Amino acid sequence: MPLPPYIRRQPDDLDKQRYQTVYADTEGSIAAPTAGLHFTSQLLDEIASRSVLIRSVTLHVGTGTFRTVKTADIEEHTMDREFSR
Repeated sequence: MPLPPYIRRQPDDLDKQRYQTVYADTEGSIAAPTAGLHFTSQLLDEIASRSVLIRSVTLHVGTGTFRTVKTADIEEHTMDREFSR
């Protein structure tokens, strides 16, 4: 499992659990939207108890998300495809 370049250590088995969100509907992403990492099952239950509708989201982030832009012209940067549904 690749880690973002700002995490400067080798990945370990716990990263597969830590670096995923609780609201993912389907496994398969190599990383999580980091803004969602602070959500827990308990927090989502609390939000739902206040009559907020919770929806599942699937965004399979690919390894290209960690690719550094090395071109002066953004049009020349190669983006990898990501699966979403």
